[in-house]
Amino acid sequence: MKLCLQLFVAFIAIVAVAQCQSETCKQIGEPCNVSTECCSKACLFYAHKCVTSRPLGPNGIKTKTADKQSNQNEVIQKLDKQTRKVEPFSNLKADCGRHGDPCVSEEECCAGLRCHKYAKRCQVILPKSELKELADKLVFKN
Repeated sequence: MKLCLQLFVAFIAIVAVAQCQSETCKQIGEPCNVSTECCSKACLFYAHKCVTSRPLGPNGIKTKTADKQSNQNEVIQKLDKQTRKVEPFSNLKADCGRHGDPCVSEEECCAGLRCHKYAKRCQVILPKSELKELADKLVFKN
């Protein structure tokens, strides 16, 4: 009887802890304001939602881990010994970012796009004439 009572109390304690944990953190995709609100401890500041806790760099952009970098360097050294014509991966230019792609600087976006200062996403650059025309349409005229 004592064993049954102990098991029952342990079960209740586990259920209570699980409920407390589910109430204190938010799941992936749920709205958040700070990373500590999320179970994954990662909240995108511009989207205000919880994301996976992958190793991310500034503004939610993936960064290379030390293991991957050392593995790439080993591959480069092996290929370089064989051919002596291989460039390191870091010297290769990646494709440019399209509208909505994450960015940190203007150079990462394709021609005609800029890197938004706060959202850190590539966006279309509107000529000032078009921007003024669109702004005039938004102003209420009496």
